Amino acid sequence: MAVLMAIKEAAEMVIELIRKEQIEVTNRGKNGMAKALAKVGLSRNTLFRAYW
Repeated sequence: MAVLMAIKEAAEMVIELIRKEQIEVTNRGKNGMAKALAKVGLSRNTLFRAYW
């Protein structure tokens, strides 16, 4: 149950960032997601830490 709550919290954080920063969520290339996250100061590891 704790894992699900952590995933939900991470998802809410991403949704809020998308709303605030209007980050690009389309993957136009191999590193599309990485570039979008870098614009708002996140990394994939930080974003998905709750899942690991």
